[in-house]
Amino acid sequence: QSENKQLVAYVVPADVPPTISEIRTALQQTLADYMIPSHFVLLDELPLLPNGKVDRKGLPAPDTRRPNLETAYVAARNPQEAQLVNLWEDLLEVHPIGIHDNFFALGGHSMLAARITAALHSTFGVDLSLALLLAKPTIAEVADYLRKQGPEVVPRIAPASKGELLVPIRDQGTRPPFFLVPGGSGGESEFLLYAPLLYQLGD
Repeated sequence: QSENKQLVAYVVPADVPPTISEIRTALQQTLADYMIPSHFVLLDELPLLPNGKVDRKGLPAPDTRRPNLETAYVAARNPQEAQLVNLWEDLLEVHPIGIHDNFFALGGHSMLAARITAALHSTFGVDLSLALLLAKPTIAEVADYLRKQGPEVVPRIAPASKGELLVPIRDQGTRPPFFLVPGGSGGESEFLLYAPLLYQLGD
């Protein structure tokens, strides 16, 4: 239905239907973020063909209405937040979106996040890094960041700070941290560059 291809999960609850937030939270314990569906459709039963296989053409299209989130819906409070709401609704294809709704809980993923940051630059003239969007995944947080920028515009060629180069995929948990770093030629210079990460490993 659009150029934005999304992963949709069709769920047949065995008992009391869970909320979308509960399903997403459960999947986050075992799946990487990019493997979590953007939309969840709850069904009483799956449509079947005469041979017993799932009738994929009979599956309903995902609902574009705001899912049942743990966060209460709060409408935009000013023109800037209203602009951000319109931008998110167009890209996420979800309506309505509240200013405290988490981008990723609404079905956002890394590819859509990149489109969001590009749209922010086009609309507001400010470059918002992907790392910053991961850290501030709500419209209220992004709007607050934009207000603090004032009239200044971050140049597109500005180098990222050290903090922006480290993107936490999951900043909570009990297992040892796992780091992905770019390859290089090795040597003392690279060791000194990555040595500070050792402090994140704990005991």
